[in-house]
Amino acid sequence: MNALTILRSVEELLYDVMSWLLFYPRTLAMTLRHPLKTMRYSDAEQRDKPDKQYLETLSPPLFLVLSILLAHGLELVFVRAGHDGGASLGLGDRPLCPDHRPGRRRQRRSGISPQAMADRSTPMRSAVSSRVRRQAGRAMQRS
Repeated sequence: MNALTILRSVEELLYDVMSWLLFYPRTLAMTLRHPLKTMRYSDAEQRDKPDKQYLETLSPPLFLVLSILLAHGLELVFVRAGHDGGASLGLGDRPLCPDHRPGRRRQRRSGISPQAMADRSTPMRSAVSSRVRRQAGRAMQRS
């Protein structure tokens, strides 16, 4: 291959990448605003000749690949695996979950132990049982 062919290939690649930068936001906005209209547009574009397809937007496979790469890039920038296996923001070493401590089990979110829940429900159970006893006693007195 001579230098001119390589230069043309690089030029075509740069043109394609710049067109992706232009058409990706347009395709994303169209997909988010009008998903059914986008599906009909894609079906209509599939019936065109290959050189006439998707002149105004990205093709669905390319849009999918770029979306996955963008999401993965954002994940790498903003969320990274912590040293202790927990997820943390890329902005510091503080874990996302404040209850996470290496080597320990997670604490309950509510802070209420099962025993405290049982203690809370005990007066309710005794109130219900005393009401049932009173009703049963009244029924016995009537008969």
